[in-house]
Amino acid sequence: MKPVLLYLYIGLTIVLISALWPESFQLNHTPIALWVSTAIVTLCATFAALLPAYLSAAVVTGFYHAPLFQRCALLILYLLAGMPSIIIGVAGFITFSYGLGLGWSMLSAILTLVFLLAPTLATAFIQLLNQAHSDHYALARGLDMSRTYFLFIWLPTLKKEALVDTLLLGWSRALGDTAAIMLTCGAVMATPTSLLDPVRLINYHIYLLAMEVPGGFTEAQSIALLQIIMIALLFIPRWLLQKREPCLSN
Repeated sequence: MKPVLLYLYIGLTIVLISALWPESFQLNHTPIALWVSTAIVTLCATFAALLPAYLSAAVVTGFYHAPLFQRCALLILYLLAGMPSIIIGVAGFITFSYGLGLGWSMLSAILTLVFLLAPTLATAFIQLLNQAHSDHYALARGLDMSRTYFLFIWLPTLKKEALVDTLLLGWSRALGDTAAIMLTCGAVMATPTSLLDPVRLINYHIYLLAMEVPGGFTEAQSIALLQIIMIALLFIPRWLLQKREPCLSN
């Protein structure tokens, strides 16, 4: 567990330092600026979507008895899960970029990605909470444990590995989407200094190279392959940890 968390937080720290002091890194108008912007937007969106998705899953699975909210949460999750990402991107542009006046910015892209990631994260949390309800909730009630304490203190401590897996799943989903962010983040190839700065994410950069730049398809293929490798690297520490756990238990 610890190597995974260390891996995530070291990467996040480097990204935030790079964003706060871009002049010291000299990343503007370089490919590294794309990776910095991509990491900031996708990580912030994943963490921002985590709590709403977890609360929605708790309502859906019946931990909080609210039939009306349960039906509404299910309806919203079904609608978002079946909605094409380009529609979510258009809705994000109308709501955040234009309606709230945020323009093409990282904040618009983050808020749009929250709605894109919510069904994926909520589905994973629903499976986790259903299993926890059948395996552990009766014991928790026998110990006079409140629902809130069980959901937000005891269960995260007990299921740390599953929560990290869900976090990685959401992050990889955010890294792989293009349509939702191309309408909200902009296309400026520079390291951001504020959440209101327009940026270009790596997946949108791949699209521009493949479709808009003459002779750019070869470079687009190379960057796409590199992105696939980087997404796969997200899961390698967790996989290695799972392989070591039986050995450690022996």
